Amino acid sequence: MATNTSSAGPHFWYLSDNSPIEDQSFTATHLYRSLLNQTVETLLDKEGIIYLGREDDGDIDVSLNQRVIDTYQGKIRTQNLIGVLGDGTDTVSISTRFFKQNENPVHIEDDYFFAYLLEKVLHVDVAKGFNFSPLRSNRWKKLLVLLFPYFLNKALQVGAYKMYVRREYNDSRLKGTVDVARYLNIDVPFIGRVAYTTRDLDLDNPISELIRHTIEYIVAGFTIGRQLLNDDKNVRDNVRTVRLRTPRYRKTERRRIIEWNIRHPVVNEYFRSYRLLQKICVAILCHDSISASASGKGHINGILFDCSWLWEEYLNTLLRDKRYSISFVHPRNKSKTGKQYLFGKPDKYGRSSKVKGQFGLIYPDFLISSAPTVIADAKYKPIDNIAGADYLQLLAYMYRFDSRYGQYWYPESQENSKSTPFITGFELLQGINGGSQSVRFRESEQKVVLEKVGFPIPTGASTYEEYSSLMQDNENQFAKSIVSLQP
Repeated sequence: MATNTSSAGPHFWYLSDNSPIEDQSFTATHLYRSLLNQTVETLLDKEGIIYLGREDDGDIDVSLNQRVIDTYQGKIRTQNLIGVLGDGTDTVSISTRFFKQNENPVHIEDDYFFAYLLEKVLHVDVAKGFNFSPLRSNRWKKLLVLLFPYFLNKALQVGAYKMYVRREYNDSRLKGTVDVARYLNIDVPFIGRVAYTTRDLDLDNPISELIRHTIEYIVAGFTIGRQLLNDDKNVRDNVRTVRLRTPRYRKTERRRIIEWNIRHPVVNEYFRSYRLLQKICVAILCHDSISASASGKGHINGILFDCSWLWEEYLNTLLRDKRYSISFVHPRNKSKTGKQYLFGKPDKYGRSSKVKGQFGLIYPDFLISSAPTVIADAKYKPIDNIAGADYLQLLAYMYRFDSRYGQYWYPESQENSKSTPFITGFELLQGINGGSQSVRFRESEQKVVLEKVGFPIPTGASTYEEYSSLMQDNENQFAKSIVSLQP
């Protein structure tokens, strides 16, 4: 569904994720044609888009092959991506299907469910966000400004960004390479000074300067800027650190610093967490675009979030809450943490085997410590869409970990005041259909159970504060159901 709301402008479209697109006026736009069947990877290469789902430091396990708008069985639908995208003529907002007003999609900045996930996963101060007046020209920048403190903290965790910087000097303390042309131009006749250049490993470099310019721009350019960067102690300390490390900061050099950073993306692997921060800074500081290659009219600019990743990381954050004392492992593909294996090669097969040790790498979403282990899979999809390959994957994991109990955790729209999870259970059958064995349920000691556990998502809240309170009640009930699985 696409909704064009006149209050947002004649060319502003509202969509929700995983929903059909039937509005022919939207499908006639250049923006729609540019997005149709294009993968995230392609869009990142061609357009000025920031994507939050797979971070450049490889910390998050999602695919870049998914699409914003896809054609499936002759129907056009949005997929698991939400965000705000525009090409200078048309702008589309894609919000979650789990928050609507009068059954219509809302602008993503008014999507309480998305805002709550951001607050829990990326620690975005959502309360400030809802008091942040919309940026009518580039509304996606509001999200970037709110996300800036989180990615500033994440980047500075690896330490100060250092790089070699070429400096020019003209004094009597020669310590570099003599710049003959400049020396002849300014120091002849000899008056005791020598023109020379040095290549120093410096903290005050174009990357640090870009971050400093972004800080000053947010403080001066937005009514919530000072509060956003000052309320949290970690953010406040990081802002102070950046300012101390950039004594050469000059506001008049902002354009030069932006252009340098557009031409020189961070490539040093040690400082890979600065890559996304660099992109966000450039996007905030540029008035119309995110990159030099997407600065013209017709190019797409904006920000995208992967809902599947947000949902899985939200559940991970919830289970790590110390109030619940839940013991679990959350393997991650990209960072190779918590990795598990399907197979191993016993010594009795001899040394001639080409395969050594363990192999068949797998990454179950959640392994809950219990007797036996409970395997859980986060699914950002409705209950009826959990089928087929989903069953086979979870059953394979259960067999590997000697578990007879598996769960799918999916969001379920809360139609009433019920805050307890919606649980639908299934038992694995035994026997052959139409064969000499009859299909039957297994004995109790062999019983294998799959459950679809729907996390209640509120639908009727009128304010974010009310919504947040309802979500917290639902979290408590969900966590209790997980705690009950443990011995």
